Amino acid sequence: MQSGLKFSGMLPRNYSAAYRRALRGRFAVPQDEEHEEERTHIASFGIAIAQKSRAHIASFSIAIAQRRMVRAGGIEPPRSCDLRILSPVRLPIPPRPQSRNAGAHYGKSRAKRKPLLRSSCTQGQYGLMRFSAPLIEATLIQRYKRFLADIRLAGGEEMTVHCANPGSMLGLSTPGARVYISDSHNPKRKLRHSLELIEADGTLVGVHTGRANGLAEEAIVGGVIAPLSGYGTLRREVKYGEASRVDFLLEDENRPPCFVEVKSVTLSRSPALAEFPDSVSKRAAKHMDDLTREVNNGARAVVLFVVQREDCTRFAPAVNIDPAYATALQAARKAGVEMLVYGCRVNPTEICITRPVSFE
Repeated sequence: MQSGLKFSGMLPRNYSAAYRRALRGRFAVPQDEEHEEERTHIASFGIAIAQKSRAHIASFSIAIAQRRMVRAGGIEPPRSCDLRILSPVRLPIPPRPQSRNAGAHYGKSRAKRKPLLRSSCTQGQYGLMRFSAPLIEATLIQRYKRFLADIRLAGGEEMTVHCANPGSMLGLSTPGARVYISDSHNPKRKLRHSLELIEADGTLVGVHTGRANGLAEEAIVGGVIAPLSGYGTLRREVKYGEASRVDFLLEDENRPPCFVEVKSVTLSRSPALAEFPDSVSKRAAKHMDDLTREVNNGARAVVLFVVQREDCTRFAPAVNIDPAYATALQAARKAGVEMLVYGCRVNPTEICITRPVSFE
């Protein structure tokens, strides 16, 4: 019997309290005839709930529950409930409920719990971000003040859209470029539409930097990024270091914690070469120092560069744009911080992490 396979699940309200407690692995089922059926079928019910789950409100271990069932009633589960059938199953693992005093080592407050995919995207297969509605094709007039862009629709109407990219977008702000925007359908937003894709050098580039974290999380949970697989839980935006937050903290009782910092990469000035950053970023350099500190404390730290374009097979830091960051990155790498680079397939329907990219 395998152990330690954790799943997340919404427990229906019509389940008895005994089922709910047992499925979460917190209490043994009472040892009496009245609860014999519950003891016998606990594993199969847990499997069904875990496989159908989409909510991130509870975590439980089928293995622990099964062992406690055996100890409580002395009844082996039926063969159909053997945990070996769970081996190929991969499910999102939510953070365990934390007490008010939890997380002292990684910050005073609890980690924020955010949806995997935000705004106009919905969850698809692992590592995939599928737009929930068709993107709207338009023409770029200008991008200005970092977070604003004027565009012209096919019918001639002009509008201002939100540009969720704090960088310079070097090479991606050419007036007249074909762009794709998403519609939030939210009348309360000051700018209802968001800039998603820009065509440059014959390829589409995902310029919404907020998408990178959603892509990375789906890929990590789904095992697409092999070096980051095998962890039991994933938490988002965990406080650590000196007033910093790490994008993801991967944890498992059998290995050191892993701090993952995600960077969205859009810059390409040479054929097949992706670069980061596209502007000076003191904050990004500070993250390298914080990650190095965690490595020195015995943890694992990874910088994950998500290249949101298809025409790049190599990656390198943009030394001439931000020398300080390039220096901090190389120092962190020598100290043991790992560098992973993955490329994406980008089109108006979906964005998907597909392949590793070499780090030069």
